[in-house]
Amino acid sequence: MGPQLFARRRAGAAALRQSKNSEWYKGTANAIYQNIGFIQRYNPDNVLILSGDHIYKMDYAAMLKFHESMESDCTIAVRDVPLKEASRFGIMNTREDGSIYEFEEKPKHPKSTNASMGIYVFKWSVLKEFLRRMKLTPRAKTTSARTSSRRCFIPGTGCLLYQFDGYWKDVGTISSLWEANMDLLGKHPAFDIYGPEGHKIYARNATKPASYIAKSAELHESFVADGCEIFGMIDHSVISTGCTVGKGAEVIDSVIMPDVVIEKRRIHPQRDHCRGLRYSRGGEDRRRHRKRRAAHQRHRQGEGNFRGHGH
Repeated sequence: MGPQLFARRRAGAAALRQSKNSEWYKGTANAIYQNIGFIQRYNPDNVLILSGDHIYKMDYAAMLKFHESMESDCTIAVRDVPLKEASRFGIMNTREDGSIYEFEEKPKHPKSTNASMGIYVFKWSVLKEFLRRMKLTPRAKTTSARTSSRRCFIPGTGCLLYQFDGYWKDVGTISSLWEANMDLLGKHPAFDIYGPEGHKIYARNATKPASYIAKSAELHESFVADGCEIFGMIDHSVISTGCTVGKGAEVIDSVIMPDVVIEKRRIHPQRDHCRGLRYSRGGEDRRRHRKRRAAHQRHRQGEGNFRGHGH
């Protein structure tokens, strides 16, 4: 996904969409540059820039309020990460007052653990001036918001850190996308898509009929989207729209894409590797997995079996 841009006015916000006549975006700054006319039409006080391949829940209004109250030119959301993982991220080094004095891209020896989340709030006047300066340079076509924020480290301007403590995951790889889907499952999921009122995450309606769960089906800690037919066993998995899991088939710890048909085979990441996806279970995960498998064996023997019933 490309960058998501929102122009903030006193009366509300407007979402930026790509023009049909524009070329494909070549970086975040280029995406903004191609839509200067759209943003200027609203003449916003601030512009919120988001990445399209991150999973999290954030109250942007709170970040905007912080940005405005501190009169910041640029505010960057960060998460505190373990020091041993900090070299995987863009790291923001700050002073005691929270102002950012240095940005390091995946440093081998990080000076802090403030990892950039790819969420930025700019004063439109500051960002517009940056884009004007970049207009005649080749880098204008590929510059990112991260580079834009670094250019704010000049006299008379300031960048501030905004600390975020909730769940956040970059799903730019197959393995991280799988992990994010697994984080949705269980009694106490790492990422709860339901949550309190006003904080739920909704899926786009696929306008498919309700899923059919046959009498032979077994479901455990899983999501099944609309339009599916389930006859087999599904354990700790996410099943997308329009899928069929045949009788005798087993789907375990997997993410199944839309309109897939699985007949009489066992789908498991440890065996099938999901086209190159490999992962290893930690000790706690292995114990939990063994318990689930033992429970399944008891279910098959008729002890406390939970089965869906077709109508």
